[in-house]
Amino acid sequence: MLELNQTAPTFALYDAHENLHQLSDYQDHWLVIYFYPKDNTPGCTKEACALRDDSEKFAQLNTKVIGISTDNSKSHLSFSKKQSLAFTLLADPDGKVSATYGALFKLGQVKFCKRHSFIISPDGKIMKIYRSVSPRLHSQELLKDLKDLQTKTSNRRAMLPHNILGLLSPTFIRLRSEWEMPWSPCVRLNYAQNPAPLRLPQMAGRLFGMQLLPPSRATSALRISELPCRLPGTKNHHSA
Repeated sequence: MLELNQTAPTFALYDAHENLHQLSDYQDHWLVIYFYPKDNTPGCTKEACALRDDSEKFAQLNTKVIGISTDNSKSHLSFSKKQSLAFTLLADPDGKVSATYGALFKLGQVKFCKRHSFIISPDGKIMKIYRSVSPRLHSQELLKDLKDLQTKTSNRRAMLPHNILGLLSPTFIRLRSEWEMPWSPCVRLNYAQNPAPLRLPQMAGRLFGMQLLPPSRATSALRISELPCRLPGTKNHHSA
């Protein structure tokens, strides 16, 4: 059974025009994979048309939509043309990919996809799993959850040190204590010739927050140096 934050299973399936699609093709996008039972059936048509009508909203969220069923490419082509679908349908006639995602119903010779969906992040992680959906309402549900997930992801990235400092790539600052506890490391940020001292509160080896002066525009000239400092009342055990 797939779980949240697990790497999504890879796949290689053909679309309605016999073009091969792989999970790695969507690395720079959020991805909705929705499994559905059968082309041109009432529930599946409602679900597909709702997703079609919201195509522009998904695009604004940098999200691609893929539908997967056990129908073949020819059936997908007919269904796509009939309903003017703007997203990709992939054929999984043997059901192997559907089974990998836990979305295959099989009883003897009868097999079809369950109505399951997944939201996958640009780095290939499963961020949301739907095991039971309403064909009519599912598109709106996906859009709401995508917005929430992207907001949370954006907030987490904003708190990374290199984003706070305005750097183009991650910067690692190693902190060390020259005195016994309590102590506070002081990191000096040199923007060209304008030094700006910065204190980083630390507890149990984890950084809990920081305050910065506005950085210089010349972030490429940023140099970080490590300067130990001592709080009032602490005893110095090492010479600087």
